[in-house]
Amino acid sequence: MVLSIRETVARQRVNWPCWLAIGLGTGILLYFAIPFEPSLRLAIGGTAIAALLALAAALLPRCRPALWPVLALLVLSCGFTAACLRTASMTPHFIVADMRAVPVIGRITQIEPLPAGGRMTLTPAIVGRGMDAAQGVTLKVQITVLSGIDDLQPGDWVRLRADLHPPSGPAAPDAFDFRRQAFFSGVDGIGFSY
Repeated sequence: MVLSIRETVARQRVNWPCWLAIGLGTGILLYFAIPFEPSLRLAIGGTAIAALLALAAALLPRCRPALWPVLALLVLSCGFTAACLRTASMTPHFIVADMRAVPVIGRITQIEPLPAGGRMTLTPAIVGRGMDAAQGVTLKVQITVLSGIDDLQPGDWVRLRADLHPPSGPAAPDAFDFRRQAFFSGVDGIGFSY
């Protein structure tokens, strides 16, 4: 069996970069599959242990048959640790509470057409009473507008009044989690404007 694994690995030599990407992606998927936030220390420690095991398997002739499974474990743990580090490097940034009829000035970075109107992503968006970066709060927001966006393009600045709220979580267990997507996209709030 060990010989057949070695032969399979040797035959796949030209595809090793692809397998590396698959292994890293699988480690990242494992991070998102667990129902709790893992300890960053534990993730880094696991990667260090996997690296030491891979080094030992590479240097010790007796352990060489275990080299490929240990390298696969190392690649998985690197993907898992990369996801942990990315999450730890981000700070919570959502708006805290609903904001009703608040003035917003922002630069359009993206426009998504909808059956009625469209959704604009504004970055930076200055939200607040003073409409000045010193008095207001600068955010990244997604605002749905029912009409009046036909002439707008990314790069244009807009001024509007909007109802803003923090991104909501999944509507049902195991449903799409918009809040998670918004967190990793840097979106601070979503809203609606007339």
